[in-house]
Amino acid sequence: MPATATTTASLARVAGKQQAFGAAHGGDGGDHPSTSPPAKPGPEADLVLLSPEIAAAVPQDELAGAQVVVLDAGQDVIGQVGSALRANPGTAVVRLISHGEPGSLLVAGQRINRDTLQSRALDIAGWRQHLDPAAEILLYGCSVAATPEGRSFVDAIAALTGAEVAASSNPTGSAAKGGDLTLDYATGPIAAITDRFVQAWD
Repeated sequence: MPATATTTASLARVAGKQQAFGAAHGGDGGDHPSTSPPAKPGPEADLVLLSPEIAAAVPQDELAGAQVVVLDAGQDVIGQVGSALRANPGTAVVRLISHGEPGSLLVAGQRINRDTLQSRALDIAGWRQHLDPAAEILLYGCSVAATPEGRSFVDAIAALTGAEVAASSNPTGSAAKGGDLTLDYATGPIAAITDRFVQAWD
């Protein structure tokens, strides 16, 4: 799918702790993913998936109103995402906050790239049944869509899940560290409210 939309990411200050989400720094998750109680049932609440090494840097106020899952570094990330979606059927907006690099997401110490999408295609395609038909997946990770390979990776996630997917072509995170929260590559129009948590951060 071609890039057709520029998205000013809702998580406008995920890097409030002065961190840009670039190279991975390793995970420290527990035995199981940590899940917050949903603020409200159904697809109205965003599903926020946090890589464990980043979770502590995101103030809880920034996640107000969202269903939050901290992924476990000791378990398979693809399976954990599937479990989170099964627990939140009809999710309309998924926000994955992790490290990244061109063509890859670095989540809970695990690399997700085109090879992963090929080897786990059936599992990832299974996410579609738990998503809203107009779902959007927002990938907050440094420079994931910075190269043709990276944009192909984003397109492939969209093709498997049926969701519109947005990612960044530059560093993601604190402006003080050279990052921003603009997702400038998307597979289609992104309707997620762009000031989702702005008041909590400001």
